[in-house]
Formats: sequence, structure tokens, C-alpha cells
Amino acid sequence: MKFIIERDLLLKNLKYINSIVSSNNNLLNDINSISIIITNKNYIILKCNNNEIEININIKLLNNNFKNKYKINISYKKIYNICKNIDKKSKITFLIKKNYLLINNKNTIFYILIYKNIYKSIFKNNNNINNIISLSINKNSLINIINKTYFSTINSDIKNYINYMLFEIIKNKIFFTSTDGYRLSNYNFEIINNNYNISLLIPKKTINEINKFLLYINDDIINICICNKYIYIKTDYIIFKFLVYKNLFPNYINIINEKREFILDINKDKLLESIYKIISISDDKNPILRLIINKKNTILKLINSKNEVSIGLIKSYINYDFNNYEIGINPVYLINILERIDNKFIKIYFSNKYSSIKIEDIKDINNINIIMPIKI
Repeated sequence: MKFIIERDLLLKNLKYINSIVSSNNNLLNDINSISIIITNKNYIILKCNNNEIEININIKLLNNNFKNKYKINISYKKIYNICKNIDKKSKITFLIKKNYLLINNKNTIFYILIYKNIYKSIFKNNNNINNIISLSINKNSLINIINKTYFSTINSDIKNYINYMLFEIIKNKIFFTSTDGYRLSNYNFEIINNNYNISLLIPKKTINEINKFLLYINDDIINICICNKYIYIKTDYIIFKFLVYKNLFPNYINIINEKREFILDINKDKLLESIYKIISISDDKNPILRLIINKKNTILKLINSKNEVSIGLIKSYINYDFNNYEIGINPVYLINILERIDNKFIKIYFSNKYSSIKIEDIKDINNINIIMPIKI
């Protein structure tokens, strides 16, 4: 039984799944294996998983004499290293002989052991779960949403929910929300023909892999099927599945809708430029940026541990006649938000030195960020 494949195409897909296979810590004898399903058509299915994600990739064959489907499990590292060291733009011939996969390229032959019962699908018991929702989304829109919200998650053993991103569908809107307890990022966009409401948690590591997957594929529109235990994204040649979890996220609606008395209008680009200059003297792990606000200007001030001071001034407008009203903010958090806002002007909403601060893109009200101030 023999099949032939292009070396470059196979290596490209092996490189892509590297982070998934490498993060699998639940395999027998620590062998990072992948599954290859040889179909009776003109492609093979490359299959791998870790504890939360499974990927199936269809790879086109140049030749295939299999009459029935055949599944083998082999070492990922070995086949990857073999393909990496084979000449570019060459063809690789695979032959199954007893317990070995023979890999033939020009004057070199490799005999790779085929493993038994190494690969186990994490979705094996979920195959009969009916889809709750099926929808189509523009790939670039989804990448943009992840970019605008993902950064507010962190790794924590204390507050489990901050290791996840909240994914919600409420009526005709999809919401992505993340928080680390000191900041919160929320983005929503509209969908059509939806009659369901769902609320699920997606792990931070999975979000990172979803983003890599979206950047890897060429499709403009992706199809998403949402079940009660997992979600899968499907293209013409890849199926990306990942586990989701019950929503344990805190109620964030109240803090977003909190009434804030004062509104500061300011140029985002000039604010960002000034922050980078001001924090250049910082020598603290957690510096405090002071925003000193009056009617026509906002002064940025930072004092380091040696009492060295940097000061910047930006024209701004606020709906109240302040005389040097001062708020403390983590400059890194503010930079993370400002770098992800597309438009030139933003609105900053606040009530006092102790309550939460809301930052909005003037032209994109679907993008909301919350920062807790720092006591000065």
C-alpha cells in the first residue's frame, strides 16, 4: 500500500501543528504521536490533539493506491525531522509494510515504527452531540475581535476565570470579554438569524491557537458550529475543534453600564506617543502614570523611585471645568488598549479617583475597555 505526497506541502502542515502536538502531555510513554488517515481518495487526513484542541487537515496526494481507509499512528518528531531534511520541491513516497512506515526519497529510505493505540481523540465521546448553533463569520473580523480583547487575560491559579475568555451569543450579537481583575475588554458584533443564547468559556491557550489557525488559513469566510461541550471551525481542508467550559465569569455588565459623570475627549495617537516618552524614565515594575486633567489640557506625569520626574502635555476637552484633577493609571494597561484602537480619537469616562475608567473608540462603540485606577 503506497501513497506519494509533495514534501513542501506536508512540511508546511507539520510545522503548523507543532505547538498542538508539543503541548500534549497526556500521551503514553511521552511519545508525541500524530495520526495519519489514508483515504481511498486523493488525500490523507493529518490528525493531532492536545488536552483541549484537535485538528484534522486534509492534504492532497499525488498518487494513492489504497482501496480502503487505513489509519496509522507515528512519531511526530521523526516524520517532521525527516521532511525538514529532505530536498525542497521533492516528492516523498510512503509505503506501509507490517509494523513500519517506509519513507522513500531519492536514495534514502527510513523505516518508522507504527504505534498502536497511542492517539486518542478528546472528542470521541462527543461525536453524537447535536449542534446548537451554526454560523458563518468573516475571518478578518474574528481576528480583529480577538486582538481587541485577548490581551486582558492572564495566567492565574487563584482566579480561574481570568485564564479564559468569555464567548457569548445573545440574540443577534456575539460578545467576547476578558479580564484580569484590574482591567476588562469587551467587543461585540451583530449576526443574523439567531434564535439562541449561549455563554461559554474558552481557555487562553486555545484562543492563541485559534488566532494562529485563522492566520494560517486562506478562507475569507469560516463556518463555526457550536455545541454544548465544544466548538469546531471548518474550512475546505481543515477542521479545528476545541473544548469549551461552563461560564463561571463574573457579572461584568454592571461595571460597563456604570454611570460616569465626566467625559474626556483626547487624541489617541498623541496620548500614546506621550505615554511612551513619559515612561522612559520608569524604573518600577508597576509604574503609576498620573493624568492631571483640566478644562483644555491633560498633563501626563511620572515619578520614579529616585524622584526623577517626566511631564508631558496634550490638548484635550472635558465636559467639566476641572482644575488639575488627578487620576493614577497603570501605563502598560493603557498602552495595551490604545494600541488596539483603530481610530484617532477616544473618549475616557470616569467619576472619581477610585471608580472604574471606561475607554471607548469614538467611531467603534462596540469596543469597550475598562481600567481600575491606582491610588496615588
